[in-house]
Amino acid sequence: MSAEEAIRRGRVLVTGASGFLGVNLVWALREQGFRVRAFVRRPPCGPQWAGLEDVELAIGDVRNLEQIEYALEGVTGVLHAAALTRILPRPQRDAYHVNVEGTRNVCAAALRAGVRRLVFTSSASTLAPVSSIRAPYYDSKRWAEQVVQAFNALGLQTVTFCPGYLLGPRDARPTTNELLLYAARWRWPILPPGGMNVLDVREAARAHVRALWLGQPGERYVLAGPYQSYADLGRIVRRILGSGTVWVLPRWTRYVGPIPLAIASGIFTNMPNGLTVPSFHYGFVCYHLSGERADQTFGLTHRPVEETVRDTLRWFGAMPS
Repeated sequence: MSAEEAIRRGRVLVTGASGFLGVNLVWALREQGFRVRAFVRRPPCGPQWAGLEDVELAIGDVRNLEQIEYALEGVTGVLHAAALTRILPRPQRDAYHVNVEGTRNVCAAALRAGVRRLVFTSSASTLAPVSSIRAPYYDSKRWAEQVVQAFNALGLQTVTFCPGYLLGPRDARPTTNELLLYAARWRWPILPPGGMNVLDVREAARAHVRALWLGQPGERYVLAGPYQSYADLGRIVRRILGSGTVWVLPRWTRYVGPIPLAIASGIFTNMPNGLTVPSFHYGFVCYHLSGERADQTFGLTHRPVEETVRDTLRWFGAMPS
C-alpha cells in the first residue's frame, strides 16, 4: 500500500478550516476525493462554504485537548492550519496559547491517535531576513515550529510549510487580500517600497494536500511564487480597474511612520494587521524567497499573478460590472 493510499483509507482533519487557507484546504482535499473533517470553533457560513455543506464538522478549539482527541477518531492525516493570525493580539499571550500550546495539543493527540502524517502551516516571518522583526504572532510561529520538530523526533511524521504572501479567493475577512482591496477602493493608493514572493492560495492548498504523502518527514519547505513589490500589486489592481496611480512611501518614512502607529495601537485595541508597527517595518523589506525545492517536491506550478489578482477581486465583487 502506498503512502497516499494509506492516507485515503481514513479521513483528513483540517484545523482552522474556517480561515482563508483552511477553507481552501478543504476544497483541495474534496477535489482530490479525500474524506474531510473540518475542525472549527463554530459552524461555518458564507459563500466560501457553498458546495461544502456535506463536509463533516468537528466543533472545538485547539486549546482543548479533549476536543482535538475526539476530532481525530478515524483520521490518517492532519493539515494543521489553525492559528491566531493577529500580529498584536489583545491580550498578547493569546498568540502563545493558540499558536504554540494549540499546536502542541494537536501534535500530541495526533501522535497518540496513530496519525500517519501532520502538515503544519508556519509563516515566512520565521525566515531571515525578517526574523529579527518581533511581534507576538511572529514569535509564536517560531516556537510552534520547534514544537512540531520535537514531535517529529518522537515519531510523528511532520512536514512544515512557510508560505509567502497568500492571495486568492474564498477569503472571508479579508486577510492578506486586504492590500488588493485597499488598492481597489482608492484610485491613488499609497504603498510601502518592499515586496515579497506571492502565492496563490489554491497552489498553497495543493502543496499541503500532496505533503500528506510526499516530502521528507521533519523537513521545512518554503512556498513561494514570483516576487512582487507591494506597489506592483497595487499597479496590477489599478490596471485591471482601468485608472489610478500608485504612490510609494519614501524609505525615510520607515523611521517616523511607526510613531503614530504605536500611539494608535495604544488607543485602539483592534488595529488591522497592516497598520501595526511590525507590519509597517515588514513593508519596507524586499523579501525574496525561493520555493524551488517545494515546487519540485510537490509538483507545483504558479499561475500568473494578474490571474490571481483578477480572481481575488472577482471573489470580493470588486471587479467592474
